[in-house]
Amino acid sequence: MEQQWAMIIAYGVRDALEPFHVGEHRILPPTVMPELNRRVRYAVLQSVYALLHLDRPNCRRTIARAARAVPDYWEIVELLPEERAVLDADEESEQRYHERERVHPKRQTWLQTGRYDDTESPRG
Repeated sequence: MEQQWAMIIAYGVRDALEPFHVGEHRILPPTVMPELNRRVRYAVLQSVYALLHLDRPNCRRTIARAARAVPDYWEIVELLPEERAVLDADEESEQRYHERERVHPKRQTWLQTGRYDDTESPRG
């Protein structure tokens, strides 16, 4: 379960970094993206694992260290009302969304089985 959660969260992080890669900022060259993506996925997996296993002392220490390291100037993260509306959409809206979106076969297999192999992925 933590691997699937980490992949979903890492995708969100990668998507948020996209403007720095191909968007208006373009400060991350394509050559660094595979390594950056791998590092983000690994870091997210470590955090998710630690959060899911707080009954273990090292996991508690990992989360406590991360909580202490968060800078004071970071704003509290909140969903915008329009984002919350999309996430809270009813079943009919979700069905329409899935009809529009096509899931890559590799990702579909991962969603169904939890197994994912990105060794052939050029994006990393």
